[in-house]
Amino acid sequence: MLSRLFHRRRNTLVDPLEVRNSRVAAEVISASNGESEPRQGEVPRGEGSHNLLRLISRPRPQDTANRVSNAVQLVEALRRVEGVSNGNRRGAGHGQPLQIFVALALRELDELIDRMSYEELLQAFGDRQFGSGIDANELNSIPVLTCSHTEAKTMAAAGESCSVCLDSFCANQTLRKLPGCCHAFHADCIDPWLRKKADCPVCRRPVKPAGEGKD
Repeated sequence: MLSRLFHRRRNTLVDPLEVRNSRVAAEVISASNGESEPRQGEVPRGEGSHNLLRLISRPRPQDTANRVSNAVQLVEALRRVEGVSNGNRRGAGHGQPLQIFVALALRELDELIDRMSYEELLQAFGDRQFGSGIDANELNSIPVLTCSHTEAKTMAAAGESCSVCLDSFCANQTLRKLPGCCHAFHADCIDPWLRKKADCPVCRRPVKPAGEGKD
């Protein structure tokens, strides 16, 4: 995923160096801070955008422990919004600002990695496993459900949303609830993720399809 996003960043029409001080970047940060309701074309507020904003806004660490921690957190935050950056964002008008936001995070990660020693890189990523996803049969064994009006209101009141696209759940949408951790997502958001990564994008718990591991 990261190599693909780095490739996209190098070929984007938007230069991240210019974006940091641009009007669009200011609007993205303003929307993410909740200073105003996001207009069409701005990134919506959500946990993923807040995490990226926090990570790219804080001062660059000088010590090994914090450099390693920041790099790992940036990778995890970028993986969380992968579905959005790949065009799975629900609704129109949100793609370009989110690409800019991801580009800023990638630039921050790039500069952070440039300052890390070989030992720090090994500490951050050497033992991290980014395995393959589940196959079609395993995916189909994970039940889907249709969100009711009551469920939509309950989840909205609790502040729950799909952490892939960052949108709230609405009545009559098709959801998929992962076994084990029970985190819910829009089916058309989580399915592409699970085909590539067999873990929950929220808690990183391995996804075991229904019936797996039972005698």
